[in-house]
Amino acid sequence: MSKSILEKNLEAMEKWYPAFADLIREEHETEDPTNVMVETSWDGETIFRIEQDGRQLYLGGKRNAKEPIQIWSERVGEIHKYAPVFLFGVGSAAYLKDIIEKSSKEANVVVYEPSIHIFMAMLENIDISKEIEDRPIAFVVKGLNEEEFEPVMRGVMTLENMSFLIEEIHPNYRGFFLEDILEKVKKSTEEIKDIIETILQGTDLFLVDLKVSPDNSIEVYIDSLKGINVDSCVTLSKQLDAKLDRDTEDFELTVSSAGIGYPFKVTQQYEKNLGNQVEVKLQNGGKLQGTLKSHSVTGIVIECEEKVAVEGKKKKSIVKVEKEIHFTDIKEVKDIVVF
Repeated sequence: MSKSILEKNLEAMEKWYPAFADLIREEHETEDPTNVMVETSWDGETIFRIEQDGRQLYLGGKRNAKEPIQIWSERVGEIHKYAPVFLFGVGSAAYLKDIIEKSSKEANVVVYEPSIHIFMAMLENIDISKEIEDRPIAFVVKGLNEEEFEPVMRGVMTLENMSFLIEEIHPNYRGFFLEDILEKVKKSTEEIKDIIETILQGTDLFLVDLKVSPDNSIEVYIDSLKGINVDSCVTLSKQLDAKLDRDTEDFELTVSSAGIGYPFKVTQQYEKNLGNQVEVKLQNGGKLQGTLKSHSVTGIVIECEEKVAVEGKKKKSIVKVEKEIHFTDIKEVKDIVVF
């Protein structure tokens, strides 16, 4: 008797993740409202039509299922040999298969699926046994093992490979699962910052900003409540450089001070600049300058100079007033030097 597609997939999965394969075999109560119908596109590919709360959506082109994948694959481009790859949404596995085919076995592929019904429909109808037998593909499924998302991320992402990170969302998932996806994308970004902040532990330095570009350029912006000098940047740069493997992939590492004029990104910058002159750009296009008096989780208070009319005088007088500004109204804050 021939094995079902589900059993083929589970046997392949057991090679790398036996506990997860056993978990799938168990019956699960779920609140997933997604209904999945299996159909065939006009060009002969298996696709899914999903329904949720009276809405329906195809996970794959009804007329031509192959062309969108080709376009998407060209946009993603080449995947670095050691890249961590996060795919949000498995669908009918077509995009996953493309990632597996174009990436090396050294690349770490993680798939997050927000619907257990879609995931099970994929395992039952799409044979991915060959793809997942040759290399470990980590699946995190809402309703099955969602608590594993952050540990899995920490396990596959390091300071050495984060500049090659690829995060892709299944093109058809935004309509139904945008909230789930945004939550997971945010967590993956936070993990990158955690790597740097771990290195800074035990020092008086704090991370202000981190920029990682596809051309292997890593820019780290740091500061300190006591002020920072060139020696601090050089020392940290050497510490970071020692943790990176240039034999694996060359990179450009820059550690800089988030000096005067660098936009405020973290609470410590507000704390450091209490009593200093700041410039506040507002969401409505306006701009304010003044002394930073206080800050909180909701906004800041600055002391500004304003011209006000005085009874009996033609010329307006300059007075100091305190203005409370909510962060929702602020576009950017930075420290300035006033002569």
